Amino acid sequence: MVATRVGTHLDRYEIDAELGRGAMGVVYRARDPKLDRTVAIKTVSVAGLEPDAEQEYRRRFVVEAQAAGRLSHPGIVTIFDVREEAEPYLVMEYVEGQSLQQLVSRDHPTLPLSTTLRLIQEVAEALHYAHAQGVVHRDIKPANILVTPDGHPKIADFGIAKLNQSELTSPGQVLGSPAFMAPEQLSEERVDARSDLFSLGVILYYLLTGHRPFQGNSTTTVCFKLVNHEPLPVSAFESKFSPELDKIVSRAIAKDPAQRYQSGRAMASDIQGLRESSGFVHGSVDGTKPAVRVTRDSGCAVDDNNADQARRVRVSRIFLVSGLLAVALGCAAFWNMRSAAPNPGDPVKTGSVVDQRHEGEAGGTKEQTAVKPPLSRLKVSANEGKASIPAVPADAMLQIEIEHHFTNAVASVWVDNSLVYTQSLRGSKQRRAFLFRKVAWHQFEAIRAPSGKHQVRVRIQSAADSYDQSKIIIGLIRTASVLRIVCGDKGEGLQLTLQK
Repeated sequence: MVATRVGTHLDRYEIDAELGRGAMGVVYRARDPKLDRTVAIKTVSVAGLEPDAEQEYRRRFVVEAQAAGRLSHPGIVTIFDVREEAEPYLVMEYVEGQSLQQLVSRDHPTLPLSTTLRLIQEVAEALHYAHAQGVVHRDIKPANILVTPDGHPKIADFGIAKLNQSELTSPGQVLGSPAFMAPEQLSEERVDARSDLFSLGVILYYLLTGHRPFQGNSTTTVCFKLVNHEPLPVSAFESKFSPELDKIVSRAIAKDPAQRYQSGRAMASDIQGLRESSGFVHGSVDGTKPAVRVTRDSGCAVDDNNADQARRVRVSRIFLVSGLLAVALGCAAFWNMRSAAPNPGDPVKTGSVVDQRHEGEAGGTKEQTAVKPPLSRLKVSANEGKASIPAVPADAMLQIEIEHHFTNAVASVWVDNSLVYTQSLRGSKQRRAFLFRKVAWHQFEAIRAPSGKHQVRVRIQSAADSYDQSKIIIGLIRTASVLRIVCGDKGEGLQLTLQK
């Protein structure tokens, strides 16, 4: 572990705090007494590297400094200086505030829609500028997007940016964060500006839903899903999301670069149009973007321009709900009075149930009539003649993932003895990620299922392979739960997991 430099000097810079540690080294906050300003210093550790590897590492560091040093944009962290000492380091603009990764947490997994769209639009504009200078970031992720106290994003850490020079990356080498990388970054395919826009699309998906589109409990699983899996549309998590938003997200994270946005400006333009049609902004936003405060106490983003509007909407809703409630109570009272006090001479209304006890029967010596509530208040099945019990609403999205080795089989899934899914398994139609050597096919599909604790039964049948196995598990189905089915060999059996 690299020792901290807090309380010491690095050349003329006075280091007063450690801001974070990453794969390349440590980031400090420091004071530049010569210019009387606060800066951020990123050191790069080369300890333990072989001479050839160290030389390549230093070369990549120099290229990073040269590339990032050419960029001058309000949405990009500025590079002030670079030093090639025993421990190389960069001197950068110090940005107060928090990263997007810090803003979204377990308690606040998403941001307001208006805030999310504006932040992503500004990042797309900054990326367009960098790409026009020939610089590809290659590691766009929430931790590398800082949000200033006045609510504007700045892209930080062009740590693996390159000037379109493929010789910097060895064959088979993967640099970046798999959960936010583009599929072509896993292979030797060309990485360009569209790769950064894919990563930005993943961040947009994450901020809207609180879930990454490609999740897994291992890097291998994440990489496989990145190449093969089509994620749920964002509207599956929130019905209020418009089809236009679905189109923007799906285009940004298209697996084929040719189907994605070809520039940051194009992506920013579509988001701008959606913001205008949604009423979040009117006309051009050049220099008039709504401010979002980043509160120091909670790390939450607060959209000032929407606060008054939200309060007005809440007040209107309160009056509307109060009025409707009063009308409903009045109608209920009137109906109860009519039902409880029928006229003695009136015949019993159709639909009423009459309990008649005649003289000589136990419990009475004369006719007694009890009028029960009309059946019209109950939902009655026309076929069965009895009150129906509403089905449990299918209010959760259950993602089914099946790993198998069949060329022809059938998968069936029951929830509490009700068949909810059946699908043919055909290996010849599935793609395989380049990094998987084992012959295994994967199929993915999302269905609606009732939320809560349920019994789930799975059966896999393949006549050609003489395979017929079933298994039952009990677990919780929640929004975006995953039912993972692994069809092992006959000796291994069927493996099921149900996870959030």
